[in-house]
Amino acid sequence: MRLTPEQIAGEKECILEAPYAALSKVVFSQGFFGRVVTFNLERESVKRSISIRLDRDQYNDMWKLLGELAPQSS
Repeated sequence: MRLTPEQIAGEKECILEAPYAALSKVVFSQGFFGRVVTFNLERESVKRSISIRLDRDQYNDMWKLLGELAPQSS
């Protein structure tokens, strides 16, 4: 099944297979037009990015989730 980022953000429950090895960075930004999370991916020299617009609660949940999943750096 192929969903747009907006459809994924609107789902109550959704299971995603994430190629973490391809994830180069995640950017959280808040601005005049709302809150956005951008996933930057790179695999076999091909770079892609996906941006998702979130409401405040979704943004805060995503921040917490990625904080828990992200490897600890020293």
